[in-house]
Amino acid sequence: MKIALQAGMPDWTELEQLLREAGNGGADSGLDGWRLPAEARCITAYDGGTLVGFGVGEPGAGDFTCIISPGYELRGIPSHMRKLIEVLQPADASAGAAHELIS
Repeated sequence: MKIALQAGMPDWTELEQLLREAGNGGADSGLDGWRLPAEARCITAYDGGTLVGFGVGEPGAGDFTCIISPGYELRGIPSHMRKLIEVLQPADASAGAAHELIS
């Protein structure tokens, strides 16, 4: 299956589920008060409508963090997310534009 990368934040419920699967806390991880820096760009990765990855970074800053669902770690998703963050415009990040597919 192809992995679709999409700009923007996922639904909080999807993100909490991904965090639980990846062993990063889920509902008890403090997401309620979570805020991103103004320049941060968010990328989601979906496999057939299921969230399998979430990345956050700032273009040009070199800072990048991502969470990948178990079983998808070897698909190269983080490197594709990082590239996409570098070229995203602020309007793209809020519009939820789909940009890239990974086989």
